[in-house]
Amino acid sequence: MQAGTSDPQLAQTELITAIDDLNTLSGTTDSANLGGLTLIPGVYIVPGISNLTGTLTLDREGNANSSWVLLVSSTLITSPNSVINVIDTGSGAGVYWDVRSSATIGTDSTFLGNIVSLTRITMDTGVTDNCHRA
Repeated sequence: MQAGTSDPQLAQTELITAIDDLNTLSGTTDSANLGGLTLIPGVYIVPGISNLTGTLTLDREGNANSSWVLLVSSTLITSPNSVINVIDTGSGAGVYWDVRSSATIGTDSTFLGNIVSLTRITMDTGVTDNCHRA
């Protein structure tokens, strides 16, 4: 695709619509440090700059169609070797990261989820992205 054609313009419009839709959700305010937490399906407001050090566990609680929405009010950073782990697995779950600034997925991290970001998304070397949508 070439800049200025309808395809990039459509993609930009769809991105803005997705961000606007995600920002209409309300949820539980949680810690900016996501490492070591276990989250059940739901919407989470992550204040400030979010840092994932270690493992974030997402527990489906037996629901194969669970979803998590993480509304990151600033920047998302994962430290090297951080992991997002889903337990009580099944097919069809969804993880969505709405990042109001930029996202940096650290070296050798194992990431899960669909990222939308207002600024930029950086994937360092050795990142495993199990959704492949950023």
